[in-house]
Amino acid sequence: MRIAGIAFFYLLLWSWGITVLMAFAIAATICVLVAARLDSATRDRALRYGTAAVAVIVVVQTAVFAVQATDTDVPNPPVTRSVGEVARPLVAALDAGSVPGGGRDGAYLVTWDDLMSLGGRGYSLLLELERHGYDVGAIALHKAGVGPHRVLEPQDATAQVHLVSGGAIERWSQRPGQVEVASFDPRDDAQLAEFERLQREVGADLRAAGLPQLAAGVENDNLAVAFTAEMPDRFLPRMSRLLELGLPLAVFVGPPVG
Repeated sequence: MRIAGIAFFYLLLWSWGITVLMAFAIAATICVLVAARLDSATRDRALRYGTAAVAVIVVVQTAVFAVQATDTDVPNPPVTRSVGEVARPLVAALDAGSVPGGGRDGAYLVTWDDLMSLGGRGYSLLLELERHGYDVGAIALHKAGVGPHRVLEPQDATAQVHLVSGGAIERWSQRPGQVEVASFDPRDDAQLAEFERLQREVGADLRAAGLPQLAAGVENDNLAVAFTAEMPDRFLPRMSRLLELGLPLAVFVGPPVG
């Protein structure tokens, strides 16, 4: 099994789970084969000892997980921080009724154009608005992620809340009726300079390697190309740094456009 691109923690969880199941299957097979060669008394003793050993392992693992859960860290602090920075002014604007939608009586279609986090910040923003008591939903394309009960058709929404990052912010701001209610750039001046330098270098090196499509993606703020199988491993450290530095983020509210 091979993970294409950056090995995120949630991808490793799948591999660890599969590994545990494989180890259990191998151990169970060995136990069955050995048990067939034991006499009845020995087999009974082995069953008792084995059951006790499994019980001890379960108890110890449960205790370890319980202790670890008391000091759990946010898995991706930059994403959490950026959503918080735009969610607060967004909620304030919706509460005040200063943007389209009808305040708390409205139904809001939450959409996003944020490849950098593979839509993670869009899901987070939707749930944050729901936590504040708003009637929100997403398009049917995201049904698996948000659940069928959160699917909202554009024609049933009173307004659309759209989260966008990078160069797409300027393009979205030119759409009729859209009001920018929040923005956030996680980079200071030094980090912005580092980002721009790395972006130029990676784009140039990808073109030199005969990968113009990947280069165009990096140069146009589509940092999600880091997650593709086509991205050579030697570029991943610099792509990871670009993702760590991040892109500016903005939220718009306007008439539903899907």
